[in-house]
Amino acid sequence: MFKDRAIATETVCVLGVGLVPGLSNLMVKKAKPYFDEIKTVDIFLLLGLGERHGIDGIKWLLDNINKEFSLKRVNTIENIKTFKNKRKTKFPKNLKIRTAYSFDLADQHTIPKTLGLNNVSSYFCYDSAFVTKEVVILKRIGLFKLLRIGFLYNLFVLIFNLLLNIINKFKLSSDIYSIKVDIEGIKNNRNVKHQSSIIGYNNSSVTGKVAAIVANLIYKGEVKHGIYYLEEVLDFDVFYEQLNNDIEYEYKNI
Repeated sequence: MFKDRAIATETVCVLGVGLVPGLSNLMVKKAKPYFDEIKTVDIFLLLGLGERHGIDGIKWLLDNINKEFSLKRVNTIENIKTFKNKRKTKFPKNLKIRTAYSFDLADQHTIPKTLGLNNVSSYFCYDSAFVTKEVVILKRIGLFKLLRIGFLYNLFVLIFNLLLNIINKFKLSSDIYSIKVDIEGIKNNRNVKHQSSIIGYNNSSVTGKVAAIVANLIYKGEVKHGIYYLEEVLDFDVFYEQLNNDIEYEYKNI
């Protein structure tokens, strides 16, 4: 209904514009033609604690930390708790192997709809393996259940903000970020894998640039009228051509 109205009024709306969702979806779309059949898609987001996340960034973590969400699988729906499932992956450069944990990132919900893929999962971690593990431990012992109490929620926000300010002041971390995509499937009756990643600094800046690129393409009339997710109307290469000074991209098929 809304898409028809947008077309009738010559309006364009593009959803999922940023890193995750956004570039992560486009990375999966770029890899899809390599396979005859895709079995699983695992997407990993790593964020640096040195990024100036602000209060909204802290609230984003706390608002999702006790969340349960559902994901479409081949013949069923899987219910998942934040930080319950975990996967290891090799991030690019000196980030090495990290353990990331299940998190309710939007790309794992949109990709099954837009790209027709099942078994898509998203995982999250910080650049500090120690901090990531400590957050997971605090979640498992039930500390974050206290977030249901209003004044304690606000207290957690203040404590997390203080810790991030200390990290920034003493340069204990950086504003690095990375997206890693691991896909397994079949090609020519063989089990094959695809791995791709981007790495950069200051994810807030790159998120803004992705949005600006989309806005410019809409302004120039290169996106048709309607309501779409980013990967339905644009490709990864469109963005990489303009972001190659901001991000490093690499991939390999195994």
